[in-house]
Amino acid sequence: MDSISWKFTSSGEFSLKTAYALACSSIDPILNETNNVHALDLRWIWKLQCYPKMKMFIWQCIRKALPLKTSICARGVVINIVCPLCASGVESFVHLFVECLAVKEVWTALNIHPLSWSRDQCVSKWIKDHASRKDIISMDISYGATFIFGLWEIWLGRNALVFENKAFNPILIRKKTVCKAAEFVYLNCNPSTPNASSVFSIGWEAPPVGWWKLNTDGSCQGNQNLIGGGGLIRDSNGNWIHGFIKFLGEGNSLLAELWAICEGLNLAKHLGCIRIIVETDSSAAVNLINSKDCELPFWISLRQK
Repeated sequence: MDSISWKFTSSGEFSLKTAYALACSSIDPILNETNNVHALDLRWIWKLQCYPKMKMFIWQCIRKALPLKTSICARGVVINIVCPLCASGVESFVHLFVECLAVKEVWTALNIHPLSWSRDQCVSKWIKDHASRKDIISMDISYGATFIFGLWEIWLGRNALVFENKAFNPILIRKKTVCKAAEFVYLNCNPSTPNASSVFSIGWEAPPVGWWKLNTDGSCQGNQNLIGGGGLIRDSNGNWIHGFIKFLGEGNSLLAELWAICEGLNLAKHLGCIRIIVETDSSAAVNLINSKDCELPFWISLRQK
């Protein structure tokens, strides 16, 4: 007597696990091969050091869910599949992120080289190999973080060209990649330290005789990411020398802190200051400025307060 059975389980009974694997193309519906399930284990994506939206982007890349022109065409939509960046190739994943001449300029400017690609290599392995690297490139930013943010900014730059007719500028893409990667690393990836009781001075401490002290603060408010900053300069007796407050446009909290410091230093220079201590409550700004890739004049002492 004939009966209905589910061919993807040994018992013949339907299971959501095998149905999901089939929907994700982990099982060959003809050969009933299930040995590819482990190869598609993508749990490593959710452990990457980047923003959640970028993890979803990486997942889309690997699942071939990114709306590239070749993918859209494969779904039956009549569309020009030429790469919008270089106009000399078909916009596939490999071309857009590896072979495109404009994108190669971005990778070269970032000083990373994810350009090796063998035709039998899968997207998942290629991304994982580069995104998981921990070696430091500059400003305490790892190769892997730079690679992930680079992929993301290349995709945003491509979309800006396609939908807003904005030119794809490799140097600008490089700057955005480094800026956003540095912000994420300094704000989110600081190693955790065990809780310990400490005593901190919360009062203002006068600078040494002959020195001035600049205290700054930045702020980012509203859905439009409007930023501003301010600060004041005092001498070794605590006397007020000068102060400022300024609207700085659009950005993020780290950018606001850095611009406030910059504006304060420009003010001190205008006032003829020859020795100044900068004090800020942003440890991210302090770590970034004091990193080995950021040089300050010898007479500036920067510390967190």
